[in-house]
Amino acid sequence: MIEIEDKNEWNSKVLKCTDYNFYQSFEWGQVKREQDWTVKRFYCEKNNGFSLCQCLGKKMLGINLVWLPGGPLLSDELEPSILSSLLGELTDYYERRNKLNYIRLNCQVKYSPELVEVFRKHDFLPPYYDMASSLTFVADRDYLKNIDKHLSSNWKHNLRRSCRNDFGISIKNNLEDIEEIYAIYEEAAKTKNFNRTISLQFLKEIHNSFRTVTFLVRNFSGRVILLYGNRAYDFLAGTTAHGRRNYSSYFLVYRLMQWCAENNIALFDFSGVDPRKVQGVYNFKKGTGAELVRFIGERERASPRLLRILCNLSIYLRGIGR
Repeated sequence: MIEIEDKNEWNSKVLKCTDYNFYQSFEWGQVKREQDWTVKRFYCEKNNGFSLCQCLGKKMLGINLVWLPGGPLLSDELEPSILSSLLGELTDYYERRNKLNYIRLNCQVKYSPELVEVFRKHDFLPPYYDMASSLTFVADRDYLKNIDKHLSSNWKHNLRRSCRNDFGISIKNNLEDIEEIYAIYEEAAKTKNFNRTISLQFLKEIHNSFRTVTFLVRNFSGRVILLYGNRAYDFLAGTTAHGRRNYSSYFLVYRLMQWCAENNIALFDFSGVDPRKVQGVYNFKKGTGAELVRFIGERERASPRLLRILCNLSIYLRGIGR
């Protein structure tokens, strides 16, 4: 296992992975570094394949906390031994340097029993308390070629309702629209009583580090889309109460998917759904007819094992993931 510090070399490796995502991009690591995380980028090669992971680290109360957002990734998901090599060397790396370690990951590789077994053998187990769902909806290139074919009858009905309002839409990449979209997001958080997980300052840092596109129906709905490789990710969304009454999000998302098709986007990721906690959002995204995908999701390992309980309790008490 080696470390990679060059931006172009790292991103070229990430983009060769089947289920690559922006959380494992060099840029995401740099943004998190500004938030006082240490960043390590590990690469492990075996049998003409490879696995990699970007690790974010912090020390708290003597405990070495390691977080792998979106990773690890594999060049060939049909070869579990590649993942096994990385996990073995990764745990050795941290446990040689620290007595108290808590490693947590959210692997956004498609679920397979073979890969889950590899995680289990290396003592990476499902957490006691989830911070994120392992489900998402994705619209691939075939879907984007014929969007109307996939929409449910109810989704089409609400789309027609939204179009009666003669909405205009601003599709740009500027801070002014980002600030307005964030204001809509804040209003939605207050109205629907959910925790804001993203600050305006962090959103601006994302805008400065990545290619982003803003979709704004002024005073009604807004979305910030993050681009990485030839994929687009739904990064932040909000709709006002007035927008919900006028079905503005249907118009916006439909236009967004048209934009993806027009700009040769290979895959649009709705960036997570949780049918248990947020049923309405799940139903909205399901109605688009996009494909429901299950990832391996969150796994954790602790040494000593008692740390698993303590760290999950801390996550629960802080309300992370709610």
